[in-house]
Amino acid sequence: MDFGIRGKSAVVTGGSKGIGYAVTKLLLQEGVKVTICARNAAGLEKARGELAKVSPDVHAGASRKSSLPPCCISVRNRRPTSPACQSMSMADA
Repeated sequence: MDFGIRGKSAVVTGGSKGIGYAVTKLLLQEGVKVTICARNAAGLEKARGELAKVSPDVHAGASRKSSLPPCCISVRNRRPTSPACQSMSMADA
């Protein structure tokens, strides 16, 4: 199926398992560059390794329990197009 999103970028929170993992896999199959975030660094790296078999355009960023900025910093450094990530300063991380 072609959703017309090839070449876009996405951040998927909870991307290391369950629905987040499934969404990430679908996005990668559609040609989207994806950064996955999760609280468990070991599980996150395992998921990234598995998802890299689908596409090399997957990156991972462990996040503190109540904070997303480390993931957004990763995305911002790769392709600063998200208004939410552009507005963050490095102090937010």
